[in-house]
Amino acid sequence: MSNTMEELAEALGQDLLAHSLNCYRFFGDFHLALSGRPDAGPVYRHLMLDPVMRGIPWRRSHVWLVDEFGVDPVDERARWRLVQEVIGDHAGVPTSQLHPIPGLSRRAADDYELEIQSALEWRERGQDRLDYVLLTLSGDGTVAGLRPGCSVLSENRRHVRMIHQDDNGDADGFDHTITMTYPMINAARFVAVIVAGAENQPVIDKLVAHADKQGSADACTSLPALGLNPIGGELRWYVDRSACPTSR
Repeated sequence: MSNTMEELAEALGQDLLAHSLNCYRFFGDFHLALSGRPDAGPVYRHLMLDPVMRGIPWRRSHVWLVDEFGVDPVDERARWRLVQEVIGDHAGVPTSQLHPIPGLSRRAADDYELEIQSALEWRERGQDRLDYVLLTLSGDGTVAGLRPGCSVLSENRRHVRMIHQDDNGDADGFDHTITMTYPMINAARFVAVIVAGAENQPVIDKLVAHADKQGSADACTSLPALGLNPIGGELRWYVDRSACPTSR
C-alpha cells in the first residue's frame, strides 16, 4: 500500500530494477510488456527521472505492449504513444527492440504473437516467456484488453488475440482491439498491476470479496482481473491509498 502515486511509482520501480537485473544476468536480455493506459504514465515518468532507475538494462531490453486499439502506432489515440514518448524516446532502448502492435493490420494478433515467439526462441524451452508484464486496473475489472464478458477471456491457447466490435467486449468503440491473453500474461515471471485513484475503490472491494476465486474461469468473466494467476511467476499489486483508503 502506498500513500501517494509517487510512493507507488518508487516501490514499483525498485522491484522492476531488481527483477530486470536478475533476468539480464541470467539471460543477457530483458523482455517486458507494458500498458499504454494513462494510469501507467506517472510510473514511466518516474523511471525516466529517477537516476537510480537508469540501472535498468534498457539497452538490452525488449519493450512490448499488452494491448492496443485498431490504429496505427503513431496515431494520437494509440496506446503505444505513451510508451514511445516516455520510454522509447528517452530510455535508450534500441529502435529494433521497441515492439508496437501494428493495430491496423487484420493479422495484427497473429503477427505480434509470432514476433514475440521469434524474439524469445533462442532461450531454452521453459524459459521462453516474458520476464515482466505491467498492467493497470480499470474500474470494471479490465486488465490489458480483457474486458468483462469478452469471449477472449476463455482463450487457453493463443497468446495474442483480436477483439472485434461485435464481440461482447465491444472493442472500446474501435473496429477492433488487440490484446495479450491470460496464457501469455500468466506465463510471465512477474506480473505487476497498478491500481490508483478513488474511482477504483469499488473494484478493489470486489476483488477482495472474491479473492478466493482468483484464477476461476467463471469469476473472471465478470471481473477479468481475477483471471490473473501466474504459473511459476509472481503477481504483485501496487495500490495507492485513494484506491484503498482502509487497510485490508
